[in-house]
Amino acid sequence: MIGMLKGKLAHSESNTVIVDVNGVGYRVSVIPAVTQKAIGTDITLHTHTYVREDALDLYGFERVQELKLFQMVIKVSGIGPKSAMNLLSITRPEMIVEAILREDASVMTKVSGIGKKTAERLIIELKSKLEKESVSSGDHGSQTSSEQGLAIDALVSLGYTVSVSRQAVEQAGKNGNKDVESLIRDALKSLATR
Repeated sequence: MIGMLKGKLAHSESNTVIVDVNGVGYRVSVIPAVTQKAIGTDITLHTHTYVREDALDLYGFERVQELKLFQMVIKVSGIGPKSAMNLLSITRPEMIVEAILREDASVMTKVSGIGKKTAERLIIELKSKLEKESVSSGDHGSQTSSEQGLAIDALVSLGYTVSVSRQAVEQAGKNGNKDVESLIRDALKSLATR
């Protein structure tokens, strides 16, 4: 399947663009920020290919973290790719992850097609998925506490490198954070400002 497109922005509509890759135009669903770019701009999109009986759709993201979160969200029962794109359109992935960690469903219910029950299911499934991926990931060094290791694993599962994740988590730990959720939340805040 198509994992990345690199080319020129040939056409833009409300939520789709056409990327010209060496003379072949790919129609890609994107968040509104991408459609604001000037025609002719060089663009790289990390893509997810969504296959249905009647369609083959591409969803594109400028950041790997957006793609990873999109792929996690569409695995939640009751949430399709359009709702996932709408969710990613309202704020940065780091803020969505922070809302999930705080169990704040109000962020998700702002999206058309996501009601309170679906938002709660999304929080439960994604929070547990982040925790499960944290436990199954590899070693991050003997100087790292188990809480910091879990926080690093959670950031790595969102697409950040181990070194960037470790640096952000260690900085968050210097602020007196001891529990995993606080470490992740503060690390995401610092990564969002970079």
